[in-house]
Amino acid sequence: MADERIDKIIDAWRQASEKFDYFLTGGTGALAAYVGQRIEPVRLGWNPTTFEVAALALLGASLYCGIKRIETMVEIYRVQALTLRAETSSQNFIRAAHTPGGEFIDSTTGRPTTRDRVHAVGVEQGEVAKVGHQTADSKGKLAVRWYQARNATLFLGLAVLVAARILPAYSK
Repeated sequence: MADERIDKIIDAWRQASEKFDYFLTGGTGALAAYVGQRIEPVRLGWNPTTFEVAALALLGASLYCGIKRIETMVEIYRVQALTLRAETSSQNFIRAAHTPGGEFIDSTTGRPTTRDRVHAVGVEQGEVAKVGHQTADSKGKLAVRWYQARNATLFLGLAVLVAARILPAYSK
């Protein structure tokens, strides 16, 4: 019962996180398109257009970071699924190897195999699962870095865009 509630909470958090990522990335793309469409070609210098170009570059960087974060999260889900499959497989093989009686058939060749071989496959799958956990952990850290980079570049882009809108009042 508690496990089901925990799973529901984790799933709700995951879905909210994904929606937030999609929202920010989509909004950033729309804002970048709007800013890019409104830029008028003038000589770059100490003028509002230069600030708009800088804001557009920062928004573009934020958009890139947001897309990379979503991509990294999708990869994490794939690694987690493969890791879970390897863990389950490992447990099943090791449990089967320690169960008395019965004949073991290799599913790839269709030939009988030994109890030791079944146990060895279980251990191999356990090692695959360990590597999967390490990969998911490192990709999780990468996803956090993309998240931080997206937020920082988005904030800076918005700040520079506001400066570009305010600058004309002070440049005269």
